[in-house]
Amino acid sequence: MKKKKPGPAEIAAATPLTKALQRPADPMTACNVCGLDSAELRAWREHDERDQPIEGIGALVFIGGDHPDCIKVMEIHPRLYAEVRGMPGYFPALCGPCVSRSGLACSHPDLKANGGAGLYVTLSGFAAGAILCGRGGCRTMPTRATACVGQRKLKAV
Repeated sequence: MKKKKPGPAEIAAATPLTKALQRPADPMTACNVCGLDSAELRAWREHDERDQPIEGIGALVFIGGDHPDCIKVMEIHPRLYAEVRGMPGYFPALCGPCVSRSGLACSHPDLKANGGAGLYVTLSGFAAGAILCGRGGCRTMPTRATACVGQRKLKAV
């Protein structure tokens, strides 16, 4: 039997995962549901009571793809969470250990947003770069950033 979709009041009453106690101050350092390290952090965008995406980096939740119990917590949560590939500064697989990351932003001088010529980021996944349109509008398929020419990892101490 399929579970009934929660109403706006139930969604509003549920504590968003972005406000979870286990969420670290730097959300890209560990799984935001359990607080443990993950080799496969994935980014998810939180939605409001009307299932509309909440804009801004504060609405991002990072969950370990290698944490099936944490993924289940997100899936059964009354709020909608949609996977996103990230952007410079919060590509989960690349930006966490990069010295150019400043919070959830990229400070690399070559990034166009910082006045540079641009950083080349390699994306992979099903239909990478494709835009799919249907009744619900147009969207891009979740892909993963696998390489960035500007990535410089923090040195282990």
